[in-house]
Amino acid sequence: VCVRGEDEGLLFIIFEGECDVLNEDGEVVRKMKAGDWVGETSLIDDVPAEVTVRVTSTEATVLVLDTGCLELVLKAISELKDASIAKMTGSGDACKSPQFKLKLDDLAKKSFADDILKKKMDRSLRASADRRNEDETGDIDFTKLDKVGALGEGSFGTVLLMRDAANGKDYALKGLLKSQIRAENTAESVANERQVMLLMDSPFICRLYGTWQDSVYVYLLQEPAMGGELFDVYNSQNLFGSLRHAKFYIACVTIGLQHMHQQRVIYRDLKLENCLVDSKGYVKLADMGIAKLVVGKTYTVCGTADYFAPETLKQTGHNRAADWWACGILLFIMIAGRSPFDAPEVSQIYKNIIKGFSKVEFPDNLPSDLTDVIKSLCRKKPEERVCMQKGGVENLKQMSFFTKFDWEKLDRRELETPWIPDPVDEAKIAAKKLSRAMDIDYATLTDWDGSFPD
Repeated sequence: VCVRGEDEGLLFIIFEGECDVLNEDGEVVRKMKAGDWVGETSLIDDVPAEVTVRVTSTEATVLVLDTGCLELVLKAISELKDASIAKMTGSGDACKSPQFKLKLDDLAKKSFADDILKKKMDRSLRASADRRNEDETGDIDFTKLDKVGALGEGSFGTVLLMRDAANGKDYALKGLLKSQIRAENTAESVANERQVMLLMDSPFICRLYGTWQDSVYVYLLQEPAMGGELFDVYNSQNLFGSLRHAKFYIACVTIGLQHMHQQRVIYRDLKLENCLVDSKGYVKLADMGIAKLVVGKTYTVCGTADYFAPETLKQTGHNRAADWWACGILLFIMIAGRSPFDAPEVSQIYKNIIKGFSKVEFPDNLPSDLTDVIKSLCRKKPEERVCMQKGGVENLKQMSFFTKFDWEKLDRRELETPWIPDPVDEAKIAAKKLSRAMDIDYATLTDWDGSFPD
């Protein structure tokens, strides 16, 4: 059901079945049956589970409550109490009765307790809300966006650079051919990408502003990252081996993953190609096609071979720990310029991954604090990876490799970036020819809800 040191910010309620609660030594400390729950502290303080809960009956049904759902419950309770008080105080002489005073006092005490709980939750959610308010764009009138030019194209469709003439804000418009989506049976993946991206509100993850469709295309209006893929940046700027760049970029990735995991989303496709650089030099995570909203574990093998975690290949179930393994692989590649498990055949890559880092050769003269970070992120056992232990991501931030690194400044996007891309050549973008023009059919344009009717 849940694992000690994982599954932060969740309350689990046993609806049907029976479970054992295990301590850090794996000893059973109590039994759970229908109606029992665990995780109050985890839910309120948004911290990892303090115990492991294992199903002992043939099957079990478990209800899960997270902070977002709890906020809705508290709001509903508050409104019900306000309505009860209004009804009671509107009953004339009944308000003077001792029974009324007792009821009112009881309601006041309960409201006070709810207020205390809500204040504790608000503290953990305030930073995310502040960022959302700072970047609020309101409803975007798609019909008033002007086309600047083409950013790229592929078999899936086309990406255009669009601009709002009213405020000068730029957007990347990805148009996906409906016919291609149906032909390649990728409707579920596209709908999943939309769902996941709408959950994100981090400056270190490419934002999705809205989705539309016409008779030919599905349109995703996204935040542009004009510096391109980090893979191309590393090759064109010859950055492999640079500690300064690796530290900064992996820190951006860390904050992006942390936010993603707080939304219960596993990325599953972290790689240099999916790290995009914006105009100021910060990295944003992109391409959520195989990201997944998960409570517990998932068993699908997907992603890029070099970044697979051992548990993904073994198909024993994986959670967000697989993303932290990929983070360690990414850091190794930034420094070494190669994958730690590289081999001529994919099957041999898989065998090397299963063996782990014990046989991996690190580049000469690599600082020990850097190798410590990579090895801590890439422990064979998922629960032993540095971000999966008590303390979570803060454990990684406190490692000696990041000594004097200002995480707070980075979070506010006030830290100096090690590389800034050249200004966008709009004339070149405007002149780019496409093999197939993407003409928006405004006559049939509607909002897209993620569905693909037959």
